[in-house]
Amino acid sequence: MIKQELYQQIGLRVAQLRIDRNLSQTDIAKEFHIGQTTYSSYENGTRKIPLDLVNDLAYYFNVSPTYLFRGNEDSEEGREKQEKRLLHYFSHLNSHGRTKAIDYLEDISHLRKYSLRNK
Repeated sequence: MIKQELYQQIGLRVAQLRIDRNLSQTDIAKEFHIGQTTYSSYENGTRKIPLDLVNDLAYYFNVSPTYLFRGNEDSEEGREKQEKRLLHYFSHLNSHGRTKAIDYLEDISHLRKYSLRNK
């Protein structure tokens, strides 16, 4: 079960994304066909936000659902952690494994859903 504190953190992240895009709570509520007071209660954490709405909001704001739950995945600190993990695993590969990993990264970097260049 998700704790109330987590719902509050998700609400804060969603509110910040909305504010960064100069949107009102009413704008978002209309977009997702819910009442403004219901949406407001999601942002302030007084109401549990449905998981399907978390996914929909993540898609709408072009962030990962993980970002809404954890927050730092898309931050500089989060990227640094991911890069360290990548280097850690890469350093344990033999020559053939490194070649395969690079080939895979080159392949997925061209896909719109994985690329930062196309956002």
